[in-house]
Amino acid sequence: MSSAPSATLHRRESFSSCRAFACECRSAHALKLALPCVAILLSGCATTRAKSLLKAPPPRYTDATHQEIGRVLRYDPAAATALVEIMPLANVPNELAGRELLARHPDTLVPTARLIASPHRQNRVFGAYVVQGTPALGDEVVLPPPAPAPAEPAQPLAPATLKK
Repeated sequence: MSSAPSATLHRRESFSSCRAFACECRSAHALKLALPCVAILLSGCATTRAKSLLKAPPPRYTDATHQEIGRVLRYDPAAATALVEIMPLANVPNELAGRELLARHPDTLVPTARLIASPHRQNRVFGAYVVQGTPALGDEVVLPPPAPAPAEPAQPLAPATLKK
């Protein structure tokens, strides 16, 4: 009877070691099979990605639709006037008086007010009349794009006369 417990113990140890060995064999075998597949997949992905990047069309850059002039310094709601400071490198037209301007929030670019530039100007600061809305301090002031010219109706062509 003394040999029976040792035999079962030996069987358990050998069974567990065989099971561990079988798991190691299966995992090693799976790893050997998986490595080439992973290498093929990665190399295939890399080549298609590189090809797709080369075939992508170059980005198109266009001019801004609004020309930034400056920022709102002060706003007087009682007089419906605002003071605008011209940005240092802004390309401001010489005749700004009477031009329609647009004040908009600098982060969201949502229009906050419509302004009309006044003839009062001193150095880099000019006045503007608020026509609609309420500008906030720090709103950017821009020149809206020029309105497209209305298309003229096509003139009918005179029939050509044939010379004989």
